[in-house]
Amino acid sequence: MSATAAVLSAGALGGVLGTWLVRGLARRAGFVAKPNPIVPQHRAPTAYLGGVGIAVGIATTMLLVPDTCGRAFVLPAAGYLALGLWDDLRPLRPLAKLIFQLALAGLAAWLARGGGPSGIGALDAALRVAWIVLLVNAVNVTDVCDGLAGGIAAIGFTFLGAWNPGMRPLAWGLAAACAGFLVFNRPRASIFMGDAGSHLLGYALAWTSFPLLGRWPDGLMAVAAVAPFLFEVTFLIVVRTRRGMAWWRGSPDHFALRMQAAGLSRWRTVALSWAAAAVVGVLASWLPSASPVSHAVFGAGLAAASGAFAAWLLRHDVHVGSLAGRAAEPS
Repeated sequence: MSATAAVLSAGALGGVLGTWLVRGLARRAGFVAKPNPIVPQHRAPTAYLGGVGIAVGIATTMLLVPDTCGRAFVLPAAGYLALGLWDDLRPLRPLAKLIFQLALAGLAAWLARGGGPSGIGALDAALRVAWIVLLVNAVNVTDVCDGLAGGIAAIGFTFLGAWNPGMRPLAWGLAAACAGFLVFNRPRASIFMGDAGSHLLGYALAWTSFPLLGRWPDGLMAVAAVAPFLFEVTFLIVVRTRRGMAWWRGSPDHFALRMQAAGLSRWRTVALSWAAAAVVGVLASWLPSASPVSHAVFGAGLAAASGAFAAWLLRHDVHVGSLAGRAAEPS
């Protein structure tokens, strides 16, 4: 078996078995997510802690495939998983959660010991911390629809592994673990990843993409790999700020919920989101052989498409009653 096949098989198998075991344990222990008024179609208690299943997938890869990743990745990853679990079981205040996120990002920057866009140690450490905290929270706020965040993350890891051979075993192991998790998280989901999963995946996306930020056009490719998450957090900040809300307060303005308010089912919402992430990744894959003009066209096109999508979303406010009424429809 080739190294690539071993990584993919170990990650997927671990993700499937880990998620299945965690789902059973969560149900028996009563670790379930209660219906959430911000996510109207979440109408029944659903097992939580799916992030542990994803973690089992990557742990299986690490055990079966040597040198998948090192201590510099593992320690902060375990910290983010634990922080997410804590928040799942005993919700933290936003400021307290942010402080812990920053502390773990600082640990990751210290363990990484160099490497970054500027070549200046202190500046690169600060940029790494900011990038980690940004993506941790971006994945967290995107996780509002069955299969959405896990599928987009799997696509992002796939491209990041293809673009950076040094990160390939880790990135593809994570992609496979996400795929295993999606067996149970696809619409209609029987388990959610929770903050444990969103924190782990956000950190892992930041870790595997950050080395690309120091080169051009690789930095643009790194942004492309996580573009749906960056779009979501930017869109929410803008919409909530325009409404006079604190941007970190919950509201049903997520792009997936607005797509459903426009008439799309959960499956179509997720499938279109996955397709968009894949198309952006494929186009970004051509950048290393393209001219600087093409780089600018790609960046401008991505920004223009994001703006057009945001304008369309703003035409479809989420009415909780209407979405809740559609919960019994085929997804």
